[in-house]
Amino acid sequence: MTSNISKSYKNDYLLVVKTLASNKFEKNSLKVLKRLSDVTDQLPFVKSLYDAVNFRIKEIALKSGLYFRTMKPVAVVSGAGIAGLAASFELRVRGFNVVIVEKRESFSRFNVINLNIETQAFFKKFDLLEKFERFVAAKIKEHRNLLVDKDKFVKFIGLSVVGKIGHKQPVFSFEPRNFNKLFNQNGVYSVPIGVLQTFLAENALERGVTIIGNTTVKILSRTQVGGVSKIQITFDRILKPDLFFIAEGVHSRTVIELGMKTREMTNVCTGENWIFGNMSYFGKETFVMSLIDVSEKTLRLTNLIFNAKAQVINIAVTSDREVCEYDIRKQIQETAQQVFNQKAFPLEKMHSELLTTVSKPVSIVNRILYPFSVGNVFCIGDTAGSSSPLAGLGGTLGLTLVPCTVKQLIDDYEKQSKRLHENFKEYSNGYTSRWIEKSEAIKEFCLNVYKKEHGMN
Repeated sequence: MTSNISKSYKNDYLLVVKTLASNKFEKNSLKVLKRLSDVTDQLPFVKSLYDAVNFRIKEIALKSGLYFRTMKPVAVVSGAGIAGLAASFELRVRGFNVVIVEKRESFSRFNVINLNIETQAFFKKFDLLEKFERFVAAKIKEHRNLLVDKDKFVKFIGLSVVGKIGHKQPVFSFEPRNFNKLFNQNGVYSVPIGVLQTFLAENALERGVTIIGNTTVKILSRTQVGGVSKIQITFDRILKPDLFFIAEGVHSRTVIELGMKTREMTNVCTGENWIFGNMSYFGKETFVMSLIDVSEKTLRLTNLIFNAKAQVINIAVTSDREVCEYDIRKQIQETAQQVFNQKAFPLEKMHSELLTTVSKPVSIVNRILYPFSVGNVFCIGDTAGSSSPLAGLGGTLGLTLVPCTVKQLIDDYEKQSKRLHENFKEYSNGYTSRWIEKSEAIKEFCLNVYKKEHGMN
């Protein structure tokens, strides 16, 4: 058998040897190399040649600043946020060479997020759940809702026991028609977003993903259908992506550079101002408190996450009233003190050191939404459309709906389906709609409480 294989691939073998000796790699010789790769297991000497050629190609690529694709398709992701990193896992498991480009030098965001139970599906699929729970995640014990009424008395208005949520909870199938059934729980994990990004990045690197920080994508050439054919990511590296994902967040520079058309999306939280900061926490329990403050003639919402693993209380204040940029620290401290004064949880005192804050309030406005895809370019995560910080669903959506959207895309890409963009749009629309629905539900609940307290119809 080995003898027959040797004879049938003799000409191919000799051609590649000649190519290796002359250092001239042409299209024909690369095709031959691909054929030889199919028999490397049966012919050790072919494997040695194959490895030598691959090494030489990489050496030439480094010197010339070009990245030659020999075997696997290439996917480039612009943005190393949760959505971009989550997408890379799905791409790698489906055989893509993945390069993530991130403009930041480090994961510097300090706010804490809650993740719903549905994210366990992602961690289980990539064999990360045990590691995630051991090193990163703090399991939330409970979620309390408090109301500060117009007489400034604090009322307890509800409690969700979160700690009992476990691995056996049913997970709905991740199909667009089922998205509205997802994320009805208050969450199961609490984790600093920067720590989560670092965890995902480290494990993506172990799986062969390339992550390049402190740089941005430069579009060198486009396809006839509006996609991307060649990009530059560093002064000495040029890529020819088969798939290009934009996961740059709400204000994407790349979609503007590509001239993608935009449309305005109505944001239920327009007019609100959002500030947040961290305070020291030395408790042993992780829990969440939401405060609806209707004591003034304005609605103010606060989400406080007491994270025992990170030893931090993350405070997010959302107010209809414009927040003074110079008064952020005072706003956060007063809100925290208001909660601590109620003795609503097992803590002796507030540790009032404010670790850090945003530099200025985040003002929520009706925002511009970009089309989900064009050619081989696909928007994911916040770039594809989100509502506001109010829902707090970014991390959960990034780890659940983004990977299943990418999975559907890869299925269509491999089948060369004519419905590729249609299916991607359906999933992305479901993603965006679920976020908006959740925001609207929270907003409606808070407004109803506000109206009731002020005797409004």
